[in-house]
Amino acid sequence: MPAIAWVGIGCGTIIVLCILGFSVLVGMCNRKLADFKANPEKSAAELMVKMNPKLKVLSQDESKGTMTIRTEDGKEMTMSYKDLSEGKFTVKDDKGNVTQIGQSDLSNLPTWVPKVAGMKTSTGSFQTTEGNKTTGVYNSTYSESADSLESSFKAEAEKLGLTSSNKSSFSADGAETRTLVYEGGGKKLSFIITSKAGEDNHVVVGYEETK
Repeated sequence: MPAIAWVGIGCGTIIVLCILGFSVLVGMCNRKLADFKANPEKSAAELMVKMNPKLKVLSQDESKGTMTIRTEDGKEMTMSYKDLSEGKFTVKDDKGNVTQIGQSDLSNLPTWVPKVAGMKTSTGSFQTTEGNKTTGVYNSTYSESADSLESSFKAEAEKLGLTSSNKSSFSADGAETRTLVYEGGGKKLSFIITSKAGEDNHVVVGYEETK
């Protein structure tokens, strides 16, 4: 399920990360969906590693479903596509910067980041702290309408004293995607709401704080 979830909302995650400054991911949304469908766990694992500039792919063994990666401090590890796609690891570099990848447990979210009532599932997250800056993303699903979710996220942002800096929407393949961005006082929130008739709404929440 986690890998399939990344297939469904991977582009939303990439958009959020690009909004937050992860330029390394620009253009990845052009990747063919067929690649994900062919091997969702491998594709999700590759996405997880690409989201972290501290990780480098050394080799892959598709027959075994494994990937060998190197961390910024030179450590090498071989992990299964499944574990990588579900993000069951934390990386800490020699400067003390910590990156948590893919944890679906949202207990480590900064306290100011909103978790709107009605969340049905959380399918994965990414968080990194470098010096005085923390950046992250989490994915979730809701049964509430896109209009209701937009209003709820707007209210949460306004409680934090953030103001709208960008709002856009587009429709493709029967789905509507809304992008909302709020910022102020060293904090930034972005919300990607994707809705399609007959399905739960997918939401990607991105956050950034500079202290």
